[in-house]
Amino acid sequence: MIEVVFATRKSNEEFWSSAPLGKSLKRLKPPRKCVFRIWERNETGLSEIYNQSIYAADPRATLIFIHDDIWIDDNFFFERVLEGLNSFDIIGLAGSKVRYPNQLSWGFHTSEAGPIWKSEHTSGRVAHGLGHCGPITDWGPVPTEVVMLDGVLLAVKKEVLMRASVLFDPQFTFHLYDMDFSRAAILAGLRLGTWPISVTHESQGSFFSQSWQEMYKLYLTKWGD
Repeated sequence: MIEVVFATRKSNEEFWSSAPLGKSLKRLKPPRKCVFRIWERNETGLSEIYNQSIYAADPRATLIFIHDDIWIDDNFFFERVLEGLNSFDIIGLAGSKVRYPNQLSWGFHTSEAGPIWKSEHTSGRVAHGLGHCGPITDWGPVPTEVVMLDGVLLAVKKEVLMRASVLFDPQFTFHLYDMDFSRAAILAGLRLGTWPISVTHESQGSFFSQSWQEMYKLYLTKWGD
């Protein structure tokens, strides 16, 4: 059983007709036992949505949390996810092998000179652009065991999360939920890794936006660094 979890600001009809993820999922042939959990016209934080989906999922489910602005370029998408979870407890598309004090995101850390991208410690290969098969950004070798995963796609088996008592923290709505989740998973002894899955991401994110800064303050308060 695979359950794909995603939120969208579009209506259900608009999502399937125009959203990158919706059009991609229609193109693919999902496994026979595959459930789509869609939050349409959404304003609820992703952490809350993901937790509700974890509790509601079949006990044997493999959960895929994914953004709606992703084009799935990989014809073997579902097979890739299942393969990755044979090697790691939680997989994603990109991540960092090192965690730094006051880390800004999975790939950036702070310094006196400002944010620094630590490419020697990152892993991932993701395309960006409008439409399928955009220009590829290479962040380092994949697959790789990491301590931080980017939240654009996260996959994990429900039984793994239940056994480790790991969930998403609802106070992180649309930013830094992935860093917080990664740290909680590592503390619980789970193994995180990047896995080769071909996608194109339309968004570059809203790094340093007002809402991001508010979440970052909460993150520092919780973790102390």
